[in-house]
Amino acid sequence: MLTFDDGPDPAWTPRIREVLDRHGVPGTFFVTGRQAARHPGLVRDLIRSGHEIGVHTFSHPDLATRSGDAVDREPAFTQLALAGAAGVHSSLVRMPYSSTAGALDGPSWSVARHLGEKGYVLAFVDQDTRDWSRPGARAIADAATPDPPGRGTVVLLHDSGGDRSQTVRALETPVPRLKADGYRFATVAELVGVERLTDGAGTAARWQGWVFVTAVTVSGTTVSVLGVLLLVVGGLVLARCGVMLVLARRHARRARRRPRADAVARTEAPGSLRQLWRQRYRWSYGTMQAAWKHRHALVERGHAGRFGRAGLPLLAVFRILTPLLAPLIDLLTVYGPVFGNAALTLPAWCGVLAVQGIVRRVRVPSRRGAAAAAVGAAGAADRVPAGDVPGAGAGLSHRAQRVPAALAAARAEGECGGAAGGRRTTLGGMTWRH
Repeated sequence: MLTFDDGPDPAWTPRIREVLDRHGVPGTFFVTGRQAARHPGLVRDLIRSGHEIGVHTFSHPDLATRSGDAVDREPAFTQLALAGAAGVHSSLVRMPYSSTAGALDGPSWSVARHLGEKGYVLAFVDQDTRDWSRPGARAIADAATPDPPGRGTVVLLHDSGGDRSQTVRALETPVPRLKADGYRFATVAELVGVERLTDGAGTAARWQGWVFVTAVTVSGTTVSVLGVLLLVVGGLVLARCGVMLVLARRHARRARRRPRADAVARTEAPGSLRQLWRQRYRWSYGTMQAAWKHRHALVERGHAGRFGRAGLPLLAVFRILTPLLAPLIDLLTVYGPVFGNAALTLPAWCGVLAVQGIVRRVRVPSRRGAAAAAVGAAGAADRVPAGDVPGAGAGLSHRAQRVPAALAAARAEGECGGAAGGRRTTLGGMTWRH
C-alpha cells in the first residue's frame, strides 16, 4: 500500500497522481488541512481518480506536545477544509512524526488513544522511504520494495514539503515491477475490510467548510499582498533612516557655524491611556489636516513647489500610511503561527521590533539637530526660560522639544499677541513667550 503525506501540492501531487493513474494503482493521501484549503481542486481530483483521503492534521504539529484542546482542533479544522474542498469527511488519520507504531511513546500513545476514542482509524507504516531527505530515486525505489519479498507492506512517501522530483521518478520503477510480480495495491479501507473511510459531509458541514476554505484563501492572498506592501514600506523606512543620518550630519555642521537660541518648550506627557489616545488622535488629525491644507504645494513653482513635491509624499507615506499599517503587523503575528509558519513569524516580529528600536534611536537625535538649526535661523530672541512655560509645574512629567521653524512663520502671520512680560505665541497647543 502506497501512502503519501503532507500534500496536496500543486507542483507534485498531480504528477504523482498521474503516475498512479497510468498504472492503475490506488494511493492513500494524508493531507494537511492548510494545504487542502489552499488547493481544494487537487483534493477533488484525487477523489475523482479513486484515491483515498486521510487527515494529517491542519498545520502539521507534533500532537504529543499540544494540549487536549489543540489536539481536537487540528483534525476538526482539517475536516472543515475537506468538507469545503470536496464535500467529504475522513475517519482516517495519521499523526505527524509518529508514522510507525514503534515511534509511539507515552505522550504520543495518549494522543493516539484519544483520537481512537473520537472514532478515528490511525494508520501507521512498515517502511519509511525517507524521500524527504532526497537520497536519490534509486534509493527511494529500493526502500519502497517489500522486504522480505512476498510480504505485504505499508510504504510512506511524500507529495509535498519540498522538491519531490525524486519521488516521482522512483514510483516509475517499483510500481510496474511489483505488479508484474503479483503484488496488489490497496487502500487502508480495503486493508481493514471496510467499504470506505471517507464519507460525504452533510449540507451544514459543507457550507461551514466552504466559508472556512474561502476565508483561508482570501486571508492567504491578503497576507501575500500585505507582506509585499510591508516589505516596501520597511525598505522606505530604512532608506529614510539613512537619508536622515546624512541630513542630520549636515544640520549639525551648519548649526555649529551660527549662533544658537536655546528655545525650549515643555509639554505634559500623557498620564493615562485615555490621555495618550487623545494626544495621538490630535497629532494624527493635525497631520492629515496640515497635509490637506497645503496640497496646492504639489503644483506650485519655486521653493514651495519643490518642498511640497518632496515633503507631502513623505508625509503621506511615513505619517499617514505607515501608522495605518502598523496594526496589521500585530494581526499577522497572531495569524502566522496558526495558518502560517511559526518558525518564521516570531523571528520576523522580533525583527520588526528591532528595526523600530534602531530607527527610534536614530530619529531622536536627528530631529533635535534639525530643530536646533531651524531655531538658530529664527533668531536669538526666542529664548524661553523653563519657568515661563505653562504646565511646567512640579510633580508633572515633561519632555523637552526644540521649537520648529514654523514659529517664525507664526510671527509673520500675526498670531503673536501682546501679553504682560513680553509677546506670547500660541502654536500647536503650546504657548511661547519671547
